[in-house]
Amino acid sequence: MLDPTTFIKERVGVFKGFPADRIKQLVDGSQIRSFEASEAIAHQGTEATHFGVVLSGTVSASALADGAARQTLGQLKAGDTFGEAALMTGNPLLADFIAESRCEVLLVPVSLFQSILVAEPGVIQHVSRTVADRMKFLLADPAKTAAALRKGDDPYGLQLKGERPEKILVINCGSSSLKYSFYDTANESRNARGHVDRIGLEGTRISHRGPKGELKRDLEKADSAAAFKAMVAELTSKETGVISGAGEVSVVAHRVVHGGEKFTEGTILTDELITQLEALNPLAPLVEMMRFLFLGRGEVNAGQYCCSSAIAIFLFLAGLMIFQRTERTFIDTV
Repeated sequence: MLDPTTFIKERVGVFKGFPADRIKQLVDGSQIRSFEASEAIAHQGTEATHFGVVLSGTVSASALADGAARQTLGQLKAGDTFGEAALMTGNPLLADFIAESRCEVLLVPVSLFQSILVAEPGVIQHVSRTVADRMKFLLADPAKTAAALRKGDDPYGLQLKGERPEKILVINCGSSSLKYSFYDTANESRNARGHVDRIGLEGTRISHRGPKGELKRDLEKADSAAAFKAMVAELTSKETGVISGAGEVSVVAHRVVHGGEKFTEGTILTDELITQLEALNPLAPLVEMMRFLFLGRGEVNAGQYCCSSAIAIFLFLAGLMIFQRTERTFIDTV
């Protein structure tokens, strides 16, 4: 790849005609970031904080259509730019920008981009043409227009519909709790949800709510395995259940506490993916250790567990102290 300054001058239309010193100032004030394939660069519906210039690789612009199907809006190659419309109007981004291949992107801060608009009126004309051309491209395809401007009754695709009926079990396994939801896409009246609290402690309890009503019952001091057995028992029970056996479940999904910038939507679980998720453990070590025990990978690091617990307790006590002082000051003032 060319030197960024030379590349921008020769390949990026909006900056053609800029003097070399102005382009160098632009590059020096911006950030060049690398993104791996499938890694998110910017998200639909969020505020634009940068003007993006693709230096290498390809970037896909897409949006979720009704029913959670992803609609491709376009593809950006080296020399293309994105974020113009949001920066010019102040509106949220109309698309998710996700790397299709490994790529490098120049991210120009909004303040720097705005200073360029003020100093170089020609940039406004070029950006306006780019925005207009892209809107014409979207408007020519009703499906793309609907996805980019979607404000439906089901923006997150929770009204699950697919090519075939599915019975989906979604699990959220924490360090001392298990939450679960069951979805029958062919019959929403059979949906159920519940949670097991105080796993590994005295007073373990399961709460289950389904079409046959709500149930709460105490469990013996249970570990995570016992909590899963209790969940399955309620889902398959004649009194409270919605399925006759665990084999009826066609899809199992597990929520992770943080997917970083790479995992931004549902992904099929593989050994390779678990290895990549393990690298994100430091983002939430206390929760993720339990998560990987459920997945059959990793082990509890006692030192890390104790350290995380100590920090959590410290922050809790510090919050109480700040609240008490604030409350006293408020009462004295009144």
